[in-house]
Amino acid sequence: MKPNRGLVLLTFPLFLLLSCSEKYEVHEEADQISPIPYYLQKGNIVLSEIDRLTFGGSDSSRIGMFLDLVVDSRGSYYVADGFDGTVKVFDRKAILQYVIRHPHRAGNRRLVISAITNDEKGSIYVSDVSDATVYRFDRRGVLVDSLSDNASVFVMGYVRVSKSQLFLGVLEKGLSMYGIYKSTMVGIYDWPTKRLLKRFGSFDEMYRKLSPLSPEVHFDIDGEGNVYLVQANSFRIFCYSKGGDALRTFGQITPEFKIATYSMPREKEESAKWRTTWSNMNGVRVLDDYIIAYFVNLFEGEDKSTNSKCYLNVYSKDGTLLASDIRIPGRLLCAAQDILFIGLDLKSDQKQIALLKLTSKASG
Repeated sequence: MKPNRGLVLLTFPLFLLLSCSEKYEVHEEADQISPIPYYLQKGNIVLSEIDRLTFGGSDSSRIGMFLDLVVDSRGSYYVADGFDGTVKVFDRKAILQYVIRHPHRAGNRRLVISAITNDEKGSIYVSDVSDATVYRFDRRGVLVDSLSDNASVFVMGYVRVSKSQLFLGVLEKGLSMYGIYKSTMVGIYDWPTKRLLKRFGSFDEMYRKLSPLSPEVHFDIDGEGNVYLVQANSFRIFCYSKGGDALRTFGQITPEFKIATYSMPREKEESAKWRTTWSNMNGVRVLDDYIIAYFVNLFEGEDKSTNSKCYLNVYSKDGTLLASDIRIPGRLLCAAQDILFIGLDLKSDQKQIALLKLTSKASG
C-alpha cells in the first residue's frame, strides 16, 4: 500500500469496503440525482453509495457547516466545522468523542479553518487562516506544536503531510496587479525544524479574468510526493514533482457552468470568515488509480447555501479524462483509495456523510 497522503488512510477500515447488496437504478444524466442509495454511471465510471452516516444527534455534536474531513485508520471522523471554528471528532458510528478548539482561547478565539489533514502517526494538522498558522494536535486533541510563516505568507488553501514534510497552500505577500498578493503557491516545510524547503506553482498568470475567489490554493499529493494543483474556479490541473518541476497539465480551463463572483470584505476578520464560508468551491483529490477534480456551482438552487450543485471530473493518473460533469449529491470532503466521502447539507440540525465507491466497469 502506498504511504500516507494526508487524507488517505493507512489501513482502510474493513467496514467501508463492504459492498451494498441493494439494487440500484442506473442514471446516465449528470443532473439526475437518485434517491437513497445514490448511484450514477457515466461512461465506464460508476459511483455507488455503500454507506451513510448521520451526525448531530445532540447540541454538543451538532455540525454547522462541513468544511473539511479526515478519516483515520481506525475509522474515526475528524470534521472541520466552519460554523463554530472547531474540529469535532467522531467514532465510526458517528458518536462524538471530543472537540478540538483554538489553543489560545482568550476572547473566545475560534479557529478559522482552511483545511485539516493527518499523518501516519495519527496527528491532526489544522490550517488556521486568521493567524497564518498550522497547529498540530495529537490523537487526544492536545496541542503538540505549530508552524507559522506569517512574515512573508498568508495561509490559504489545503494542507497535506508526507513523512516529515508539510505541504501548505500559501499566498506570498506583496503588491501585484491582483491585489496584496504577489503570487499563490504551495510551500513545502520540514516540520521538525519548521524550515521552508521550497515554494512553487505561482498562479499569477491564471488569475486574469477570474473571480476574487482565485487566491484559494487547492492541491493534493500522491504517494511519491508529486503535487497536483487545480486552477481556481476550473478543472485545470497542474502536476509538479516534489522538487517543483512541472510534469504535465490537463483538464478543462473553465467548467461549463457559472462562476461565483462575490465581493470580498476588506476587513481582515470578515475577510477570513468570508473565505472560510466560500472556500473549497473547487479542488482536487488524488486516489490510487484516479484523479478527481470537483466544482461547486453556488448559482444553482434557490437556497445557495444548501442546494448548490456539485460536479466531478474523473481522470486517469496520466491525465486522460474518463468522465466529466458528474453531479454528486453534496460536497466532496475527502477521498481514500476508491471511496469518496460526500457531505450532505440537510435542512435540519443533522448532517450526513455519504460514502460513494468509485469503480470502473472496464476494470470490473
